[in-house]
Amino acid sequence: MGISVETHDQHFRKNALDINWIPQIAEKEWVILTKDERIGKNALERQVVARTGLRMFTFTSQQLSGDDMVKILQKAIVSMQKFIEENPSPFIAKIHKNGSVKKWKTAKDLLDEINNLS
Repeated sequence: MGISVETHDQHFRKNALDINWIPQIAEKEWVILTKDERIGKNALERQVVARTGLRMFTFTSQQLSGDDMVKILQKAIVSMQKFIEENPSPFIAKIHKNGSVKKWKTAKDLLDEINNLS
């Protein structure tokens, strides 16, 4: 598909806290692809996404096998690349089983959330 994919466990311990490894990914200007829905639902983790300018895509189903994720990614990759081009970071977008990509938390949403905490 013309993309490079690396797994979390190639770089971090399995039990590494999201708030500790997310900044390292953002620093490298990588994009996170996850099926861990908790990252988007945890306020502290969303703050880390916002503060680091991270770009994140999350699968809407957490019950996917590796093969399932590859099949969905094959359908979604063009939409994901377009989403990256058209949306400033930070953001969290959702990837649906049919390969569609939908905005979930925009840069404005995430940054407003931080400002409301201040």
